[in-house]
Amino acid sequence: MMKKRVLVYPCGTEIGLEIYKSLRYSTHYELYGGCDNYDHGRFVYANLIEGLPFIKDGSEEKDIQNFEKAIADYRIDFIYPAMDGVISVFAKYRDVFSEIVILPDTETATICRSKKETYEKLGSVIPVPETYRSTDEVKKYPVFIKPDKGQGSVGAIRIENKEQLKRVDFGSNVVMEYLTGKEYTVDCFTNDDGKLIYINGRGRNRIKKWNQCECWICKPT
Repeated sequence: MMKKRVLVYPCGTEIGLEIYKSLRYSTHYELYGGCDNYDHGRFVYANLIEGLPFIKDGSEEKDIQNFEKAIADYRIDFIYPAMDGVISVFAKYRDVFSEIVILPDTETATICRSKKETYEKLGSVIPVPETYRSTDEVKKYPVFIKPDKGQGSVGAIRIENKEQLKRVDFGSNVVMEYLTGKEYTVDCFTNDDGKLIYINGRGRNRIKKWNQCECWICKPT
């Protein structure tokens, strides 16, 4: 039986590397790594497709069409998006693909990409951090900000006072109460029927750390 070809994009993310570890010995699938330019995946994937269009938040249908053209000769059967921003864009333009793209429904992908929408959706079910819509709503410092759409703690900063907060764009960032203690990620898996079959928490031991003294808050205007 001929193996099905699976393209993982972008292949050098933690998600991409985990997919590789899960499927590298499979007798059913042949893995291909995809990236736009230099990517850690080149050290892992034997089959690598470089020079693909860079898909990110804000990518449009024409970008997906160009992506399709770039992989046309590789006879890919499945595409496994391996980054949050890519998942939401691929979900939005899923009808453009001739391959099977492994995705949640579009509404779920959109909510999961926005921290504001996620907090709003879960707020009536579980405790979520208190968030603020303006500087005047904040009565206690420090507060914590992070991009509404982002990952890996990139752009996350502790705000110490009102003067710093005045420089924050409330539209593109989430401004929330500062929570101390260890950070956890909760992994959840469901089956084909949508039934939760696994849930477990793990510490966030590896993140992308900013140098606070070089961030946009600390730089003089």
